[in-house]
Amino acid sequence: DNTIIPPPGLFCYRIDKSHVLVGGALTDGGSIVEWARDFLSLTSDESFARCMEEVSHLYSKEQEEAEADIRNGKTQSSILPMITVVPFLSGERS
Repeated sequence: DNTIIPPPGLFCYRIDKSHVLVGGALTDGGSIVEWARDFLSLTSDESFARCMEEVSHLYSKEQEEAEADIRNGKTQSSILPMITVVPFLSGERS
């Protein structure tokens, strides 16, 4: 019997007659939010909401200033880098 049983929590796809793909998916995007809340000591929903509002305000202000610089002739490379979100902070899903 050539039955393949993947380990618990993983999936198994048949690729062709003699090959299978075993893998797993991470769907723990909420973990990064919990990590940030703990790291920044944002224990209450209210403190987390205030923090997110402030971040949104600062990001909008930074973006408006960068757009004004572009309109005034500054090149994109001379403007301070904008906030960049890097994917896969806590795993990935494909």
